[in-house]
Order: sequence, then C-alpha cells, then structure tokens
Amino acid sequence: MRGGSNDHPFRRRHGFTLVELLVVIAIIAILAALLLTSLSQAKESSRSASCKSNVRQIGLALMMYVDEYHKYPGAVMLDSGRSFETDRGAGWTGPLMQYLPGTGVRWSDQRGYNTDGAEWYRPSLWTCPSVPAKRTVVGPTQTFFVYTLCYGYNVKGTGWIFNKVQDLGLGPRRVALGKPDPFDNPPPTMLVETKESDVLAPSQMIAVADNLGPPDSWITPQDPDLHDLHDFGVRHRAGGNMVFCDGHVEYGKQEKVVKATETARKRWNNDNLPHRETWQNDL
Repeated sequence: MRGGSNDHPFRRRHGFTLVELLVVIAIIAILAALLLTSLSQAKESSRSASCKSNVRQIGLALMMYVDEYHKYPGAVMLDSGRSFETDRGAGWTGPLMQYLPGTGVRWSDQRGYNTDGAEWYRPSLWTCPSVPAKRTVVGPTQTFFVYTLCYGYNVKGTGWIFNKVQDLGLGPRRVALGKPDPFDNPPPTMLVETKESDVLAPSQMIAVADNLGPPDSWITPQDPDLHDLHDFGVRHRAGGNMVFCDGHVEYGKQEKVVKATETARKRWNNDNLPHRETWQNDL
C-alpha cells in the first residue's frame, strides 16, 4: 500500500535552507557593491570630462589672448631680485573673459536668492564639477553657498624658490627699481611680462590645471612656504586635468606631474628645461 502524499520518498521540498538564503544574500550584496562602484566611477568620469571641457575652453581663450597681445596674462608678482610676493587674487582670469562669451561671470560674482532668502552662487566655467559649493552661514537668517575658483595658473614654473628667483612660468612680475627711500616709501617698479616668444615649446608647457583649491589661483610643483604642498590638484582619482600652452588637454596623476624628474619638471618651465637648481626643496 502506497503511503500518503506527505510520506512520498521523492517529494520535493519547498523553500530554502538557511545556508541557501545566506548564499543568495551574499551574492546580492556583492552585485550591489559592484554596481555602486561602477556607478561611482561613471559619475566621476563624467565630472572629469566636464572639467576637461572647462580647462580646454580656458586654454583656447588663453591662446586667443596670446595671439592678439603676444604676451601672457597672469597674477602680478613683486620681485625684489631675491624674493617675491604675489597677489593671489589678481591677474590671469579677467583678461580671458572677453574670449569666453556665454560662460557667465567669474566664480563668485554671479548670485541669486533661494525661496527661503538664502544667497547662492552658481557654478560656472571656473568651477570644477567635482567641487561642491561651500555653505557659509552669515548671521541668524542668511546662508551663502559659494563656488570658488578651481583652476590655477602656472605663474612661476619651478622657480618658486627664495634667493634664486627665476622667471620660468607664465606670470608677469613687477620688478623693484632700487631700494625703499629713508622714509620706507617703496621704490618705483617696472612690469615685466612673459612674451609669446619666451615659451619655447608650447605643446610641452603646462598653462592651467586643477589646483588644491582656494585661495590659491596658481599651480606649482613646489611651494617655498610649505615644502611638501603641491598645489596641482588631486580631485580626479588622485590627479588633475591640465591644459597646455598649445591648447591640448591632458590628465595626470599628481605624483607623476609634480615629481622631481627632468621629464616632469621641464613641462613647468617656459624654456622647456628642468632647472635642477630649483629642486632643493624636493631633494
């Protein structure tokens, strides 16, 4: 006599065991992690592509400026012959605006108000998409959202070194003619600009690139004040985007771009030479 249906020796069981459920959950978790990683990478790739578009437009504007004026703009430096000071907020962006119609005004000049009355600043060509607005509370009722300048100019090349001031970058400088008088009045100065002909290999010289952020609007592979701080950016997978004097754009890892090697350092200088004498802070 056959047994009841519940006693059939070949009856298939319904449901999953605990081990099977755990295996399924683990597989789902792995797939979700892979998907989130891929989405994050795709999002960063999109931001980096937009950033490259920004620096490409800035580079084209720089080329048009140089073609018209036969010299380079830049943050003006006061050069005493042994050391220098630079106005970090001045110089190189303003002259390029005439060649960038429709891109809006500079990073912190365009403003509006939210419905709650908070003031905000729109991102623009001068803002890297990977850098969010900085929220700043002013008083009990007003909140500012500020987008800052995200790109730096190769003002000095590898010549950021005291006592051996060299004019290796793109930025003009204001040279002191003499010494202060007995009443400590500053001496007269003369503006010395980088001419188009001073850049011997435009396709090999970095002009504008991602930097580490405000307030610095310049980039350098070495800083005389903070010897270990390399202002070239790291926001795109430990690297940054850069446009060269001929207008082409490259991406580079920070470690490689600022490395104290002849191949890397000559791309910072207008004579296309590495200038080992300026490496003392990095050796």
